[in-house]
Amino acid sequence: MSFRGQLSKGNGAAVGGIGGVEYFLYKRLSVQTDVGPYYMTLKDDKSSVEKSGLEFVINFGVNFYFK
Repeated sequence: MSFRGQLSKGNGAAVGGIGGVEYFLYKRLSVQTDVGPYYMTLKDDKSSVEKSGLEFVINFGVNFYFK
């Protein structure tokens, strides 16, 4: 993965896993959520500043199935 901002650019990596649930409100409409830990590391190319740590990712979604 790479990043680019106004003052910095660089690259990094992330590894993790996610588990979640989906709940059907109607036959073709559902809501979902998932959560999981990710270990991320980023390094700035210019200054060689590196930052690593454990982060948690949470997603929410609404799904509509056409068929």
